Order: sequence, then C-alpha cells, then structure tokens
Amino acid sequence: MRTTLKLLLLLLLIYGASLLLLLPATHSYALLRPQLPPAAAPLQVGDLSGTLWQGRAGAVWWQQRPYGAAGWQLWLPGLLQGELQINLQLQPEPTATLNGRFHLTAAQNYYLSAIEGDIAAEWLRQQLPLPLPVTAGGRLELALAQLQPAPQLAANGVVWWRDAHLQASAPLPLDLKLGDLSITLSPLPDGGVLGELGDGGGPLQLRGRVTLQESGHYRIDALLGSRGNDAALAQSLALLGRANSDGQIPISLNGRL
Repeated sequence: MRTTLKLLLLLLLIYGASLLLLLPATHSYALLRPQLPPAAAPLQVGDLSGTLWQGRAGAVWWQQRPYGAAGWQLWLPGLLQGELQINLQLQPEPTATLNGRFHLTAAQNYYLSAIEGDIAAEWLRQQLPLPLPVTAGGRLELALAQLQPAPQLAANGVVWWRDAHLQASAPLPLDLKLGDLSITLSPLPDGGVLGELGDGGGPLQLRGRVTLQESGHYRIDALLGSRGNDAALAQSLALLGRANSDGQIPISLNGRL
C-alpha cells in the first residue's frame, strides 16, 4: 500500500511538473516577472512563443534599448544545484551568434557562464558612448567562462577582435587596418575586472592593462606601436603622443562608464 502511494505521489509530481514546463511562454513570463530580482528590472521581452521549458522572444530590451531576439531552454540539472539555469541563444544583431547559460541562485544573484560566439564590432561600438564618429570593422569572438554583473563584478575569459578595422570621414579621413587584437579578462581580488591587452602579430602592436571597478571607474595603460610599412597607421599613432625609447607610444586613460 505504501509503495503504491509513493508511486502515485511520484506520478502526480511528474505530471504537475510537466504541466508547468509546458505552460505557454506568455503566461510563464506574466507569472515569473514579479519574482525576478531588482537587478533584472530593466529587462523587457516581447513577441513570446513556445513554453516555459523552451521558447523564443522575438524582441528583447535592456534599459529601453533593443537587443534583438533570444531563445531559451530550461536546464533541469541546475535545479539539483539549487539554481535556476537556462541555456540562452542571443542574436542582438542579424549576423551575431551568441550562446551561454544564465544562472539565478537561491540568493537571487545572477551570472552567465559558457559564453561563446561572435558579433559585429560595429554593433558594440554603437552601444558605447564614444565621442568620435568612427566606424569599427571586423568581428568580436567571445569565449568567456563566466560573466557576473552583480553583486560583485567579475569576468573570466578572452575576447578577440578579428580583422580589427577603424574608419572615419570627419574631421579627418581615417582607414586603419589593425589586425587581430585581444583582451584576456580575469576577476580582481576585491571585485572588478582586469583585462590584459595583446595582439596577434598584425599591423598594430598592443600591450597593456585595463581595470574596471564595480563603481564603473576604469583605467587603461597601454603601449601602442606599428609593424611593417603602414604609413597611415604610424602617422595616426604619432598623433596620440611621443614614442618612448622602444618606439612605442604610452597611453593612459581613466574615467567612469
């Protein structure tokens, strides 16, 4: 009798979980939206299809800015770790392919893991408050083990800017091919992110460090130089400052995002 009762309870539990997982995405979002942590308040989604288990948002906004479409699939093994885990496929611009896993812990902290993919460099440039009318060519390749915005800013992995290219028409014509550039990210002991700058042996020589604190303050210390006979690149770099004894130009910038 007890065995039969336990089996019946298990079947009811499986049935109830199945109904929940197959709940339409629109209904699921309406139920879950009030339960999201305050940090997720700027997130808005629309054009929902599918179910809680697996679905798609045709439109995603963050802080009222559009970020394309997104697909998701609930990762059930994450529940055994006490987390809500969701596999994501993001497409913030038409040519992008970004995949990762979203984690929401019992303490309502969230982070992303296993982020891989590539995206147009120009799309990212448009998201940044750059004062110069510059167009960025090439693509960004991401391979991040972890990205955590809060409660403590952290990142671990590498981002390559493949076939880096800068163009501008005003105030001065600009057409610079920079080669492959990289930034290797790691968490700072007291919070924040350290980025080690490098290059892949192309026209631009790049070495340096970037630090980003949780407060949004950043600092960039780098050495820039040119390889080969790229006169346009050498002339553009000369505008940034005086070269040191090794022929490289030191750059130091700091500010707040």
